[in-house]
Amino acid sequence: MNGRRTANLVFRIPLSGPEIWRAICQVADPQSKTFTAEDVAKYCETASTVISDYLRTLAKRGMVSRVTSRGTKFVITRDDTAPPFNPELQQLWTTMRTVQSFTAEELAYDSSTPDCSVSSAIAENYINRLIASGYVVQNKRRVGANSVAVYRLKPAMNSGPMAPTIVALSDVVFDLNTCTANLVEARVVVGHSRLSEGRI
Repeated sequence: MNGRRTANLVFRIPLSGPEIWRAICQVADPQSKTFTAEDVAKYCETASTVISDYLRTLAKRGMVSRVTSRGTKFVITRDDTAPPFNPELQQLWTTMRTVQSFTAEELAYDSSTPDCSVSSAIAENYINRLIASGYVVQNKRRVGANSVAVYRLKPAMNSGPMAPTIVALSDVVFDLNTCTANLVEARVVVGHSRLSEGRI
């Protein structure tokens, strides 16, 4: 024992796309197929802004549309497989799992589709997050006038088809007087599960 006090912090991972889609189908009126963003947020016990972000993705794919131009009421227009919450990250992860090595620019290009273009900046940011969490390593740098870093996904970290999610988690100040944890300053972790437990 080093005399340091610890506490367990439970934090919620953002909802996945399929989870939100199932919630939409659950709360939608059986006859009219209409629903509101607020109803879905309440069902999921999450912020309306989270639901609104995903509804924009669904609208682009023609799966839902607004009933009124500025309202929060929507209607299901096509019942299809739910897209991921962050399609760019999902496409990047899928590509990482199928190629031996990649640069940020190559990964962005190979991951882009007609429906969802991925920028080099997004690819580079995701690569850096995965390096920090032990998923990706830098292989080498290509020699030449335009030297660039080359990366690869660690075989042992190829955990499955779903993209690891970037989650904002706050650092903690633990008050020995009241035995309470106060959250300050955002940092980033990566994980798959709906609920994770951290030790502070």
